[in-house]
Amino acid sequence: MLPIITESTRNLCKSTLYLVLTFATIKLSGSLYRYIRSLKMSSSSSSSSSSTTDTETTRRNRILSTKLYFDIPSSKVPVIYSSAYNISFLGIEKLHPFDSSKWGRICQFLNLDGVLDKKCIVEPLEASKEDLLVVHSKTYLDSLKSSPNVAMIIEVPPVALFPNFLVQKNVLYPFRKQVGGTILAAKLAKERGWAINVGGGFHHCSADKGGGFCAYADITLCIHYAFVRLNISRVMIIDLDAHQGNGHEKDFANDRRVYTLDMYNPGIYPFDYEAKRYIDQEVKVVSGTTTDEYMKKLDEALEVAKHKFDPELVIYNAGTDILDGDPLGMLKVSPDGIAIRDEKVFNFARSRNIPLVMLTSGAVTPKLFFSFDLLYFLSVLCQLGFCHKNAKDTENREHVLLVSMWLYEVQCQSYSKFNNKPLKKKSDRYGKFQGKDITAIQVPFPVQRVLYFPWHSSVYSGEVYMN
Repeated sequence: MLPIITESTRNLCKSTLYLVLTFATIKLSGSLYRYIRSLKMSSSSSSSSSSTTDTETTRRNRILSTKLYFDIPSSKVPVIYSSAYNISFLGIEKLHPFDSSKWGRICQFLNLDGVLDKKCIVEPLEASKEDLLVVHSKTYLDSLKSSPNVAMIIEVPPVALFPNFLVQKNVLYPFRKQVGGTILAAKLAKERGWAINVGGGFHHCSADKGGGFCAYADITLCIHYAFVRLNISRVMIIDLDAHQGNGHEKDFANDRRVYTLDMYNPGIYPFDYEAKRYIDQEVKVVSGTTTDEYMKKLDEALEVAKHKFDPELVIYNAGTDILDGDPLGMLKVSPDGIAIRDEKVFNFARSRNIPLVMLTSGAVTPKLFFSFDLLYFLSVLCQLGFCHKNAKDTENREHVLLVSMWLYEVQCQSYSKFNNKPLKKKSDRYGKFQGKDITAIQVPFPVQRVLYFPWHSSVYSGEVYMN
């Protein structure tokens, strides 16, 4: 007997069928959506991977084709400088406390004292747009064609009122020359063991943002060029400027090839808490930190760094704004403390046979500390002489350092006494160091011959005391 199919039964079957079909459609749609999404993600990933590969290839080609790396004759010393480093813009550059003409005075006085022959100094090339695009985006470089943008970066508002071609010539061109010097310094350091760029150290500038008187990321650029051209894979940045090096910290965030030791005052500019997360070894030195306290922390920091990372290149950002009285750094490190600090970093690298690049970075106004840039620079050169194979009687290094400090103290007093015109006659000079009259100090004869440098036999021959 056939079952009787009622209207209600028929409706129930329809409802059930619709429910099954709806469920099946939802399942099918979900599966189809996931399939299409996976295809898109795969395509996007492939496109992203391809884009990344293209970017790296372009970067590598730019680095390989640069003219910033060139052969340096053996007659040149590993000191890089150009008169184009100095920024002079109708005097308005003095509205910023950063001393934008210190670089020229350093080399001028070393030359006057016969310490450094200007013919032996290496002059770098200007970093071109293609060179800068290795790190910086085209958008960022184009933003520098706006005078107001440059004014904000160098923190000198009146610059915003000038035509950009003047800003390019008087402000950005000197920066680009210094960038070329920093990049070249790595090559020179690899060949000679060390190199000093009397400029650079723009550690507040990252790939896409400038600030703090830093328009180009020379440290980041230097490292990327070293990766490709020098076959280097591990770099340590020792940043001892009083300010946090937030620029390079952002650029190498989570990059295990770069180790950052940043010793800075957290109570001053730039207060970059994002960049702070990327510091491998953070050492805070609060306002008022004295020389002894600073040296203790530095010794501890270098000891830790020695065991944590094995670099093939050291970039030393040697700002002198840690000096006592600096209105920006707000620390209390003495002038001779600067020399000791630099010696510690050089010894850290030399004892492990690691090439070292030194950048001069931040400093205060010349009216306050005219001689201190010169002080640490010359003393570092003397310290390099201690390690030279021809140097003897190194137990007398205190006398040698005293002589170098005396030279600077004399320059400073001559500078202030004779209306900004330092005397050239050594017999007319006088000086004091740490409150003691040192104009009649008789340095033992062996010490007179110990001031050796890698590039010539003796810095100071004959008597080094005053009659």
